[in-house]
Amino acid sequence: VILIKDVENLGYANDIVNVRPGYANNYLIPQGFAKAATASAKKVLAENTQQGASEIRYLNPVSVDVKKKKYCRFKKLGIKYVDYKDGEFLKKFLNEQGKILPRRLTGTSQKFQKKVAQAVKRARHLAILPFVTDFMK
Repeated sequence: VILIKDVENLGYANDIVNVRPGYANNYLIPQGFAKAATASAKKVLAENTQQGASEIRYLNPVSVDVKKKKYCRFKKLGIKYVDYKDGEFLKKFLNEQGKILPRRLTGTSQKFQKKVAQAVKRARHLAILPFVTDFMK
């Protein structure tokens, strides 16, 4: 069969692969992952690969991770007081279960992380924020 899309552990798009007929007929071809490798299909594939021969393909996709520098939004915006009555703002520092996110994820400085934690605890006590929840965001 000729793969139309990349298939994990099998090959990449436009590759000709040998698979069992049942796997090709029952899964790859109906799902749109492959097409039958007829003589005409092989000829069209050969013409297309000659045109795009300069394309470089890697076994594993090259990932270039550019990490954004984390910053304390309180220092950047000049916020001096964390208001425990502002539930929508405090939700930015909670995950979907209602747990307080750590500094390494939010980038908040130690001083303001303590203030955020205290404000969240006060908001929970006043029922502005829930103690525990499912899918809060």
